[in-house]
Amino acid sequence: GDLMKAIDNPDKPYRNSILITAEKIGGVADTKAWIEKSKSLSSAVQSDIILMLGRRKDIAAIPYLKSSLNSGSAEVRGSAAYALTSLIGTGAQNDLISLVKRTSSVDELAYIESLLITISDKKHISPYADLLKNSSAPAQTVAINVIAAKSASGLFDQVFPFTSNGDAKLKEAAFKSLKRISQEENVDQLMALLYKADSDFEIMETQKALISAVDGIS
Repeated sequence: GDLMKAIDNPDKPYRNSILITAEKIGGVADTKAWIEKSKSLSSAVQSDIILMLGRRKDIAAIPYLKSSLNSGSAEVRGSAAYALTSLIGTGAQNDLISLVKRTSSVDELAYIESLLITISDKKHISPYADLLKNSSAPAQTVAINVIAAKSASGLFDQVFPFTSNGDAKLKEAAFKSLKRISQEENVDQLMALLYKADSDFEIMETQKALISAVDGIS
């Protein structure tokens, strides 16, 4: 009641204090009331409410957070992605990967990538192999960066062909990933790559990958 009326206040610090109070009180009915309230507000206030819903840890908010990933506002989508990951962790992975496929914003892709690196693990890495097959170069770059961050050596064969990709950023990401995903069985491929490397950067990254692969030989 009173808290929801107060959220219309144009003063952001005041609104934030209201939301800090709101996140700690009430149950599912209050969560649903905040969801309904947020739909009639500006993107900025809606984003603040979405972040609060994530902090409430009420699973009743999950459908709304997922639908907010389709918002026309990048601010709302970003807040929904963060709230969803804080609420369900790895359970948000597929929804965030879908968002990666849809967006072309460099800033948004970087932000979603950071969330995916936080919530993903080697047990749930297979969706990134699918992302490498069927998506744009920026989305494929995100997939490679997550695979590298998780040292998912099982996907070496899926990543390696991108070292000869025509997209410069994608090719760079592939080379940078090699040192995190190379193992003993990849030495021959890496040696062949070293011989045909055409820049100091490619030579350096391939050498790092070879060192990493050989270090694994005991």
